[in-house]
Formats: sequence, structure tokens, C-alpha cells
Amino acid sequence: MNNHDLLNNSKPLLIFDGSCAFCTSCIRFVKKHDVNQQFDYADNNQIVTKLILAQHFIVSETLNTVVLIENNNVHIQSDAVIKTLLFLGGRWKFLGKFMIVFPASFSNKVYNTIAANRNRFNSHCKI
Repeated sequence: MNNHDLLNNSKPLLIFDGSCAFCTSCIRFVKKHDVNQQFDYADNNQIVTKLILAQHFIVSETLNTVVLIENNNVHIQSDAVIKTLLFLGGRWKFLGKFMIVFPASFSNKVYNTIAANRNRFNSHCKI
């Protein structure tokens, strides 16, 4: 997909830290289970991604979370993870629905703990 398509696409867009091995492994996991090819993916270090984030008033240099943009709505942290699981369907949708029962404050605390330690995970980690 070229940059123009990414800027004008109606598919949900998952933006991730492309310099993080754990984050990249998570995106590989989503791609593997995205059998309907519902998502587009963008590394937050790309210029086009920075433009997309800026349109939503997000500064990419301070970004420390996965971002899901769908229908012009921005989802971050655990909300982005839950929405992604719901899109994947099947057992992943069930997991997403289960995660919804927890308060966002709790889910985000878990998310932030994982995010803060993501570089400690083995770069060969396969989720």
C-alpha cells in the first residue's frame, strides 16, 4: 500500500512502534489472524504515519501506545487492543468481550505495565 492509499483508506489503521520487537510481534499476530484483511498497518516512525497522527492531534514523538484509528475514531492503549480483538472475530472476539468487563483504569494499568517493559521481552518472542 502506498502513502496516498494509507491517508485515504477507510480500513481501520493499526499504528505501532516499528522499532519495538515485541510490538512488531504483536502486529504479526494480528496479521496472521486478520483473515479478512480488515486492517492496514503503519509503523509510527514513517512520515505518512506522523501526518495521520497529527490529523488526530497526536504527537508521534511522544507516542507510547498502539493506536487504532477506525471511522475517524482514535483508540489507544487497552481500548485499541480490545477493539482489535473484536474486529478479528472468533475466539479473539470472545476475549475482547471478556476484557470489556474490566474497568478501563485497570485494563490500561495492565497495558502500561506491559508497554513499560516491552523492550525486556525477547526479540524472538512469537505471540
